[in-house]
Amino acid sequence: MASLTFLAFTVTIASIHFQTANAECLRDEDWPEKPCFDVGSSAPSDAELRQIWNKYYEMKGQAWMEMKKAEMDKAINDGTFGDWLSDPVKGSANKNVYAYYRVYDAVPNMVLDPYSGNYVVQGSEPPRGEWYTSTMGIAAIIGMGAVAAVASFFVFRKAGRK
Repeated sequence: MASLTFLAFTVTIASIHFQTANAECLRDEDWPEKPCFDVGSSAPSDAELRQIWNKYYEMKGQAWMEMKKAEMDKAINDGTFGDWLSDPVKGSANKNVYAYYRVYDAVPNMVLDPYSGNYVVQGSEPPRGEWYTSTMGIAAIIGMGAVAAVASFFVFRKAGRK
């Protein structure tokens, strides 16, 4: 199970944080020497990922990394992880810190919950019913029904004039 988690994490990190769609790497202001993985190549092993991210840890230093981990843990517990991760000033560093600690399974895998728009611990999302049983689903069905009724009215009205 841990290997699958690392594989999923590796693919996610490789495709999101190291690549653009046209196979060019984005410059990372926080870590200019950040490795660039080709999406088409095989993913690095767990040991290789740890070795790569250890360079980041060494570059930043233990005190800074522990300070950032404390910030991250607080953001996860407060429910403000999304804001912390996308901070316009520190976002790149925050993403790198999260990636480092994910490689070591020292933080939970945070995923974006499409219903709430917040990051949550993977697997902790509340069970949801079918889309059509939600308030938004019912409103969508009523809206589509109203549009169909109005359209039908005009079609029959026009047909009746001929």
